[in-house]
Amino acid sequence: MLQIRELSKSFDGIEAVKEFDLDLAPGKITALIGPNGAGKTTLFNLVTGFVSPTRGRILWKEQNTTGMPSHVIARLGISRTFQEVKLFRSLTVAENLLMAKRKGTYEGLWAALVRRAAFKNQARQHRRDCEKSLQAVMLSDKADLPASALSYGQGKLLEILKAVATDPQLLLLDEPVAGLNPIMINTIRTFVTDLAKRNGITVLLIEHNIPFVLEIADWVVVMDHGIKIAEGIPEDIKKNSKVVKAYLG
Repeated sequence: MLQIRELSKSFDGIEAVKEFDLDLAPGKITALIGPNGAGKTTLFNLVTGFVSPTRGRILWKEQNTTGMPSHVIARLGISRTFQEVKLFRSLTVAENLLMAKRKGTYEGLWAALVRRAAFKNQARQHRRDCEKSLQAVMLSDKADLPASALSYGQGKLLEILKAVATDPQLLLLDEPVAGLNPIMINTIRTFVTDLAKRNGITVLLIEHNIPFVLEIADWVVVMDHGIKIAEGIPEDIKKNSKVVKAYLG
């Protein structure tokens, strides 16, 4: 679904990503690992249009998306989370999800006035979808609370749900379980695995929690100093001498 070819990005003469190639298989979970400063988040920013590459190409379902604005890329079916949780903290948990829902056919002022029944039906469907999502991660009892009342781990969960609410075909997760307790890690692992297996969503995630990566990933890509030094199934990556030297220790 996603093809990256010879992608590079320089900041003030320093190459954060160098001649990077990547292919993502549909419905699979790919983990991107490596030491801090390896270029992982920069790669996410390139794919999602937050920065433009110095050179190289990004193809999404054979469409060249290189350098497209982030909002255009999002409409093509690519969604992401960030290392820092970004919520509308004064809104309720449910309202955060409703804000993230993709604009429907009957939304907008004119549609709301002229086709009231269709507008109301669509709004009800959006609320049902949000309730179902919150139930899936055991947050339904928090629906009417302000997002500011959530714990850090619950905020991480809501951040993922917001990304999923846009109905993506490709979901990029930047350190989804960093700093979380084992129970929350297990909840996120189960939820993300179900997204791939049951919903067919392709997942690319950055994570430093290696046990989590080895359990959830179908494929692992390793970066160091902006370049790809290895890729393969988790068992092979765990034994790779280059990876052990650069990252696993």
